[in-house]
Parts: sequence; C-alpha cells; structure tokens
Amino acid sequence: MGKVVIFGAGNVGRTLLEILEQRKLKIWIIDERRDVCNELASQKSATVIHGDATDPSLLDELDLAEMDYIFAVSGSEEANFLTGVYAKQAGAKKVICKVDSLKHSKLLEKLGIESVVFEFTLASELANRVASPAIHKLLNPA
Repeated sequence: MGKVVIFGAGNVGRTLLEILEQRKLKIWIIDERRDVCNELASQKSATVIHGDATDPSLLDELDLAEMDYIFAVSGSEEANFLTGVYAKQAGAKKVICKVDSLKHSKLLEKLGIESVVFEFTLASELANRVASPAIHKLLNPA
C-alpha cells in the first residue's frame, strides 16, 4: 500500500484526496484550518492532521522518508516551497509542489522537486483542447 501526504486541504488538496482515496492508499492530509480538518475527519478515511506544514516537529513526526509521495499544494507558495525542500531533505521518494511562477518551478527542479504551476498547467490543457480537439475527444469521451 502506497503512502501519501497532502499538505493543504484547499480545492487542489481536496480534489487530490478524492482521487487518491479510490486507489487504496494510506493518506495523511494536513491543514492549519481547524474547521476544514474537522469537516474532512468526519467525511474521509484519510488521517487528518490540524497543523502548520512548515513546523519541523510536525514534519519529523510524519516520517517523510517512508512516504511514496508528498504533495505540497496549500494556498501559500512559500509554505509549499519550504515543505517541499524539507521533505526532499528528509528523504521523501517523490515530492511535488504547487507554485505560482515558472521561476520558482525552475528552482525546485534544480533541487530534485517536481512542481506544478497551476495556472500554466490549466492554460496548457485548455490550449491542447483547442489545438487538438479530435485527440481530446478520444481521451475524454463525453
């Protein structure tokens, strides 16, 4: 069974949780908003932790080196960056961070951390639909 940590329970984190829960993974999701954590804990099978993703003691408790995937997808680019770097240094196998700019994406790549520039990724997907509508229809039948 794979082990996954998701930092951030906003739209991206929740969607990721929904998709990954169907794949029989052991999932931890961390967010600093208590009300969001309470809601998720009552609805999901994931381990929900109320806490600060940049708190070294919390990160150490998670034993990040044992995780298959770390997703830092909070609304704070700074928190995602710091969490991603900490997780990589701790020996996490695969670290993926949501960032706001291509410049920061390049910095993370140099550190061996994958990044997703959400707006850029979305724009690329939409452009591909326009450029290759036949292929898009084949891959995503209505």
